[in-house]
Amino acid sequence: MKPVKRPAKDSHAIDPDEPVAPYDGRVATRYFSSVNGGPKQWYVLGCVYKDGNESAAFFAPSSAGLHLRSAWRAAHEASKLRKAVRWSTGWASKTQELKDLERVQEVNPADVSTLFDFFEHAMVAVMSSYAAVEAFCNQVIAELGSEPFSIERSATDTHGKKVREMVDVSLETVEKTVSTDEKLKRLVPKLLGSASPAGTCQLWEPYVELQRVRNSVTHFKRRDISSTDANAMAKPTVLYKLIQTEPYAFVEAAQNLIRHFASSKLQTHWLDDALMRRSE
Repeated sequence: MKPVKRPAKDSHAIDPDEPVAPYDGRVATRYFSSVNGGPKQWYVLGCVYKDGNESAAFFAPSSAGLHLRSAWRAAHEASKLRKAVRWSTGWASKTQELKDLERVQEVNPADVSTLFDFFEHAMVAVMSSYAAVEAFCNQVIAELGSEPFSIERSATDTHGKKVREMVDVSLETVEKTVSTDEKLKRLVPKLLGSASPAGTCQLWEPYVELQRVRNSVTHFKRRDISSTDANAMAKPTVLYKLIQTEPYAFVEAAQNLIRHFASSKLQTHWLDDALMRRSE
């Protein structure tokens, strides 16, 4: 999808085939009928707020576009910092008596701050990447879904047995209560007429890994930082996972998943932002 062009002063209608893009590529658009009941076309969305006597208005951004671009910014910085961290050979022991010393690669003391800066940017890349997927799913549901929306839920029958049943709910309830996995596996493919990415090596496995790391860095547990158990010394923590993984891998997992669902029913022109690609 090509970038949108600036609409005429008396209209917010846009032409998706125009190559000129005076607007920021993250601006939100939606496909609906004109005010006068004319044919459907793409419109730029805006936000207008009023607080007492003060009012503010601005073009609405794509929430998924904001998160994904934020993830790419962080990934670019994290990638540079990761390469800047210097390592040297050291020794470590599982016991306080310093027995059974093992040779390890350790961070140069002068680069500890660089390492921590890397962690900060890598965590942003991970969390913003996952947030982009969540936002995209909710955008699809909000724009293409209709109420009442039927979803499958667990229930208990009159005999106390667990069963699955279809219930009608609002779109807002779908956004809030249905898991991201379920949205990606069933709801979004159904609304867009796309194949489900579930089970695919190229799309689903990277997404599952992104989700796992995101959950760990969002809800840090002691085991995610370090271990007091000597026997667990060989078990990698999520911080080690961040060090071992090129930051771009997390962002690309989200971007590839969203691109898989690219459809004429939605404008995702922000996916082609020049920032959203690996730097040399």
